[in-house]
Amino acid sequence: MEPIDWGAIHQRAEQAGRVPSEGEHILTCTRADWDWTQTGKRMIRYTYAVAQGPEQGVEVQGQQVLTEDKNSAVRIFCRYMDAHGVTEDVRMQATDPNQLTAMMVGQSVLATVKHRLWQGEVQADLENFRPASLAPQGVAMQAAPQAAPVAPQQAPQPQAVSQQPMEPQVPQGAPVAPQAQPMAIPQPAPQPQAQAPAPQPVPNEPVQGQVPPEVAQAQQQTSEFLAGDPAQMFQQN
Repeated sequence: MEPIDWGAIHQRAEQAGRVPSEGEHILTCTRADWDWTQTGKRMIRYTYAVAQGPEQGVEVQGQQVLTEDKNSAVRIFCRYMDAHGVTEDVRMQATDPNQLTAMMVGQSVLATVKHRLWQGEVQADLENFRPASLAPQGVAMQAAPQAAPVAPQQAPQPQAVSQQPMEPQVPQGAPVAPQAQPMAIPQPAPQPQAQAPAPQPVPNEPVQGQVPPEVAQAQQQTSEFLAGDPAQMFQQN
């Protein structure tokens, strides 16, 4: 006969004596295997451990039976797998049922713990499996970190305003902007003064009793012509 590991047996016996308190708990699946009932129905044998709180690590063992000829039982079984993320689409694509139970291990769910007596011992049953995200306030895997209280800030005191105009401070090394020159007020352009029109030249009018120069010149040429030798004048011309 092989030796008996009494240490492991005593440890299991101690764990069996501890059951989670009744109510809702977040539990993590640590084992899920297919098996058969005595009546030939499929079932999943499971082990869950409380995920948080003072009862963290306390285990619950049980089974979920698939009664294929009863609609309500089938619906409960499908809802049980849905809570672990093994949804209808995942189940339809799986070629081996063991793939589904392997996906369940490590998943956390929200379930209700109820107590019952069996051979003088308090046993824990699990029911109403739901996704862990539906856990009500106060039931969570990890408590959310509380933000540190923020000290109230004092309102800034108004500073006295100096009556003297303050010159802007220019940081060292920064380019100094040129000071703005006073803007010259545009003066209206001087209007050009109207100049008197220049006097128009007046033609020489003959004075009464005076012969015009051109007439005098013609008379002189006629006199010279009559006094001289006409033949000689024609030769010169």
